[in-house]
Amino acid sequence: MPLQTKKLRVSENRFGGYQGTAPSRLLESMSINDAYVAGNIEERLTNILWLQGNISFSKTMVSFTELASRLEKTIKRMILESFGL
Repeated sequence: MPLQTKKLRVSENRFGGYQGTAPSRLLESMSINDAYVAGNIEERLTNILWLQGNISFSKTMVSFTELASRLEKTIKRMILESFGL
């Protein structure tokens, strides 16, 4: 994906949007605020990266964020239970 396209993904949050322009970095990342909301993926990422949209990508991202969100909740619950809370 061209760098100009990646830079279109901006965010008000410190680590939001596209991260990866520093030469010392060995990785690139792109975050989406409230990614668990299906409409946000399309509005804040898919429609920026693909002007005509990309339904397949959006559906894949929604599916992944739902799974990741459930995993996060499970891990948090397990940690709290391990402390007897």
